[in-house]
Amino acid sequence: MKIVGLNLSDSSLEAVEMNRGMFGGESITAIARHGIADGIVENGIIHDRKALVEVVRTALQSAEPTSITTKQLSLSIPESQVYSRVLRLSVDGAHDAVMNQLGQELPKYIPFRNDEIVYDYIPLHDRGDDSDVLAVAVPKSVLVEYKALADDLGMTIKSIELESISSARAIINSKDLQQPVLILDLGSRTTIVSFFDSNGLRFTYNMSVAGDSITEHIIKNTKMNFREAEQEKHAKGIGDNADAAIKDLIEDVLGKMVSSLQEAIHYYEQRYQHKVEKVLLLGGTAQMHGLPKYMAKQLSLECVRADILPNLTKTGILDELNQGAILYANALGLALGVTRKLSRSEYINFKKS
Repeated sequence: MKIVGLNLSDSSLEAVEMNRGMFGGESITAIARHGIADGIVENGIIHDRKALVEVVRTALQSAEPTSITTKQLSLSIPESQVYSRVLRLSVDGAHDAVMNQLGQELPKYIPFRNDEIVYDYIPLHDRGDDSDVLAVAVPKSVLVEYKALADDLGMTIKSIELESISSARAIINSKDLQQPVLILDLGSRTTIVSFFDSNGLRFTYNMSVAGDSITEHIIKNTKMNFREAEQEKHAKGIGDNADAAIKDLIEDVLGKMVSSLQEAIHYYEQRYQHKVEKVLLLGGTAQMHGLPKYMAKQLSLECVRADILPNLTKTGILDELNQGAILYANALGLALGVTRKLSRSEYINFKKS
């Protein structure tokens, strides 16, 4: 079977077409990346579906090494459109019992009625008489737009996942983790913060401090325009050759991010009694010069840029991109979510919820 994982952000899209053979072997058959103009998608909400359809069609047709023609599609929902909360439920771990109590509990924490959302959960701990779960909910209106996009493209949605889970699938094997890791996915408009351990996703949230926050702060305090500020941010960042004044401006913004991360790490370590040992940087803004060194110092943790798992680049298509391969992490993870048999802790499909 063939599947295309399609990552949609506010400023770009990435697509990975994957084939799973009759005997289980997986191979990447084509990849594509294309920019998305401002206003078409904002924080995961599709505002101009007609324009987005044309962008996706162009990207799939111009894919390398050959056009992507499969009609089976896997998409993700960004954390900015997902409501998540760790809950302790007074039921055993039976699926129906958990879902029934979630239906009673979720309206207490989110601004939607049950008939306005699709919800599911990740099991965290079954204590016998009660269960800890990570409850997740998405407004139906968001899912309706994604379904309409697929219909306009003449494609069939196989899965709609949580972005933090699908991205992680391409860069870590959670079952092999010896210690918890924090994945920091720095996009242009939002940053996704996710904690994983050997049992999978444990805690995730979204913050508005991201790449564009840095660019806007530079523009506000200099005479640079948007293009100049972006170039300065990406070319030198906060590395050793950075302009001192620009470096200070970037660190002003990053300082707000660090404060939030310190609180999140403290919460995670207190709740689960496990120490976070490593931070993995993901996303376009993560490529900024000097960022791993800065984050490592501020958080007192090992901090590195994430890499695609070596066994997933064996076809050579992604391997040839070198560092650019990481930009396809979510699209790749989405494809893998369909081609592999995964446990509930590794996979949430809002299409089936």
